[in-house]
Amino acid sequence: TQAEHASLTYLYTINDGLYRELSQLSTHSTDAELRAFLDGEEGTMSDSFSRMGKGTQAQPKEGVSAPFSQEGNVGKNRLSDLEEVSSSRAEELCKEYFADYHVRSAKYTGEAVNGEMSCYNFLLTQEDGTELFAQITKKGGKLSFFRSYAPCKEKNFDLAACDSLAREFLGKLGMEKIDAAWTSEAGNAAEITYVCMHDGARVYSDMVRVSVCEGKGCVTGMDATSYLLNHSGSRAFEAGISEAEARGMLSSELEVLSAHRAIVPVSGTEVSAYEFECRSGEAKYIVYLDAQTGAEVQVWCVREGEQGRFLR
Repeated sequence: TQAEHASLTYLYTINDGLYRELSQLSTHSTDAELRAFLDGEEGTMSDSFSRMGKGTQAQPKEGVSAPFSQEGNVGKNRLSDLEEVSSSRAEELCKEYFADYHVRSAKYTGEAVNGEMSCYNFLLTQEDGTELFAQITKKGGKLSFFRSYAPCKEKNFDLAACDSLAREFLGKLGMEKIDAAWTSEAGNAAEITYVCMHDGARVYSDMVRVSVCEGKGCVTGMDATSYLLNHSGSRAFEAGISEAEARGMLSSELEVLSAHRAIVPVSGTEVSAYEFECRSGEAKYIVYLDAQTGAEVQVWCVREGEQGRFLR
């Protein structure tokens, strides 16, 4: 997988650096420098080992903030058949989307192209001076992205309450029949990734990511790019093996914590898969097996960091 390639590249880079450093030491170090190093004295050789040690503390860059969040569009652009709206109409719609946010003013700031999606950009100012950046699609006038610049300083709402607030916000946008597939908390903000449900399966192509301030109890960010590009009611979960058969193909070292049917985006197409959240000792994993063959589709290790949970 892409994550495994990144890890192998990281390991190769670190080991290549160690090999070069050790080759230099073995070629150029004197017996006196070696004896001094073995006696615990400071010197050229101890400096070299210290430098090598710091180099191995680097971390692989590859990480995913939510399952399949980097896959992009699958198949037809679902916005392409919608009527194009003007910037003035987009501004009206933008104010409607944020009717509960006490918006004092809205300023059109230009256009942006995000892959297959063209949007109008707006900077909104609330009555308390807080600014919001929002994007409205040119095709259809949909709210595709927004972010608030107000910090979340307290924690007054738990994750369950934030989930309810996010679902209410998405419901007003017509995004229903969704499931919270991934949750993370960083600071005093909840990050929740929702996917649509079709034929009893989580459709990861139809993804919308929401941020909720745990202090104020309001939605402070949303990215519905994947949802708007891919959402369709025509999906069907196709299986050649049962969930029990797929579970039996997992390593005996993995304890299954939960299982779901899923339709996942892979290289521009969709694959029916069984999703297993697993544990092995203290480590947690998410494994996707092809529902037709049982072949591995994707495996991620769940990590925890200062910025919340992520996958590697």
